[in-house]
Amino acid sequence: MGTSKINAELLKQITVIEPSDDGKFRGVVLFNHDFCGFDGHFENNPIVPGVCLIQLVEIFTQKTLKKEILIKNISRMKFKTVLKPGDTAEFLLSFLINDSSCITSCTVRVEGSTAAQIKIIFETK
Repeated sequence: MGTSKINAELLKQITVIEPSDDGKFRGVVLFNHDFCGFDGHFENNPIVPGVCLIQLVEIFTQKTLKKEILIKNISRMKFKTVLKPGDTAEFLLSFLINDSSCITSCTVRVEGSTAAQIKIIFETK
């Protein structure tokens, strides 16, 4: 399955994109049972692939910056629990931006508990 199909499907799963009260950025994603990312990952026990979480951080960063970006380095990727069909995930993002890069730190929460922590360095164009 191509990344453009997954990207299009991920965009359909996003229900909220907004600044949060604490100066961060908030995105909410509902992983519907028919999300194509569950196909084959894993049979009889579907979970959201980690690469989909990375893509969502990239989508939220690009929409916030309103610039083209390219992943330069994933400096942290820690999973504390899996995301399953029907889960609603809240992405809380903060950004450290300079002329040519952006460091995005993200905490993914499900039902109030931390599911993942992600830190990505993007090159901005």
